[in-house]
Amino acid sequence: MAFRFLEKIFSFFFKLRDPESEKKKIIRLLAKEISGNRHSRFYKPKSDLIEPNLAKFFYDMYKTLSNARMFLQGASQSARLKEIAVETFLDIKYLDARQRLNAEFVAQRAQTMPITEVSRLLQEDLTIVSTAFDGTLIADADECYNQILALIQLASFDYFSFLKKFDSNILENNFNYLPRFVPVRGQYLCDELKNFLEISYAIDPDDNWEMPLQVLKLHKNGMDVIVPEEWKRLLAQLKEIRKSEILELSVQHIDKNPNWQPTPKEPDAHIAQQYLEDRRSEVRNAMDGFVSSQTNAQINRLATAIFGDPNIKKILYYTDVQSALFVKQNFEGFTYTAAINYLQAFLSEIFKKDIQAFCELLIIQGQWTSIDLSQELSSKYHQVMNLCEQLNAFDESLSDEGEYGSRLTAAIMKVGRDKSQVRHITSMLQEVNAQALDLINATAQALIVICKNLKNIYDDYPKDSHDFILNWRELETLSNAPLFQQIADTYKRIYIFIQLLQIVSKPAEKPMPG
Repeated sequence: MAFRFLEKIFSFFFKLRDPESEKKKIIRLLAKEISGNRHSRFYKPKSDLIEPNLAKFFYDMYKTLSNARMFLQGASQSARLKEIAVETFLDIKYLDARQRLNAEFVAQRAQTMPITEVSRLLQEDLTIVSTAFDGTLIADADECYNQILALIQLASFDYFSFLKKFDSNILENNFNYLPRFVPVRGQYLCDELKNFLEISYAIDPDDNWEMPLQVLKLHKNGMDVIVPEEWKRLLAQLKEIRKSEILELSVQHIDKNPNWQPTPKEPDAHIAQQYLEDRRSEVRNAMDGFVSSQTNAQINRLATAIFGDPNIKKILYYTDVQSALFVKQNFEGFTYTAAINYLQAFLSEIFKKDIQAFCELLIIQGQWTSIDLSQELSSKYHQVMNLCEQLNAFDESLSDEGEYGSRLTAAIMKVGRDKSQVRHITSMLQEVNAQALDLINATAQALIVICKNLKNIYDDYPKDSHDFILNWRELETLSNAPLFQQIADTYKRIYIFIQLLQIVSKPAEKPMPG
């Protein structure tokens, strides 16, 4: 008997320390607390039923936020909304400067002033805008935008799906229908209540909401996303419900988890600093785009003047198409494709067809006052002719059977499974591009010397006493065209081509704001 008595005593104390028993006790206390809550008509612990009064509370929110829900679809992804949220905090002088930081204004300014001056003015405007971004503005803009995101979260909650469980006949966004809500078992709505609590806790009813609502109004071209008075009423309701903790208590009881607490889904976006960086990028892109368009226009103008067609294609293998095979696998590719193509076109279509015969007439048939003077023109002429052959050989080396082409093709096919090919391909591309640049530079230098000699001859031609060539009249009879005009035309074509080659063979210098 004594043993059984002691067993009962130990059993009693063990039950006192039993976690499950303690949990049940707390659940009973929860039920008692809910029953005494001023919003006890939301949830009945005894039956685990969520009552129609809670549905009415959600219906009021649904009705208040219905327009906001439609207006704000996709707003969290809107770049323009972020811009407005920042620009609302900028003074007028900063906004004026900001309006000038765009591609359209760059183009307008560039019509009346040098691009370097445009760049300087853009830098000034960018500096003005940058000075506005102190700690206060950054904090205010970020806070305002995060308030907007919290409002969007609240408006985006699926109220209709939630309410349809209380009345299956309810229609979406139809507020003429009078709902007939019935009680619903708590377990069917517990997860949705948790989600709502986590979303709603990102809203601080005591915050100043004037600026976020103003930003949303500006975003919607002057239309209120939500009427301010209705938003104030909704915030007061939220504050009251949150103060009572009725929703948290109900979830804890339904879930039989007295330790559950909502984790607020608080947005934490940082848009102000990104806004400033975006403006810098906007300026850089505007300048790059303008300079690029100007450069392309200049290239087309020069190429048209020389060839009649800026899109002339003469090179076969050192091309952008072939280069793309390497670029798409993150290699540098061919760097000087445009310059090499124009060089090939000039040498094959103009120099060897027109300028060659004219140079040979001057060098071979001309009676020069000094052999040294003719020697300079002769050596550069023969150098260019030799470079013609070198250029053909260079391009051919990149064919499937060529020295570089065959090796590059084999290496690029292996690179996926053999990483050692990366260094091999990189080295070969560097060699190829170095050869291309050497050909460009050598030809350009030789043509510049030829051009200089033609200028000297052109200036010498009208004189009574000649310093370069003595037998002008004889050369006139041997020429197929007026000699004086032929000198001028040849000089002009070479000069224009050298200008073209200088532009397409090196990166354009872009005066860009920092």
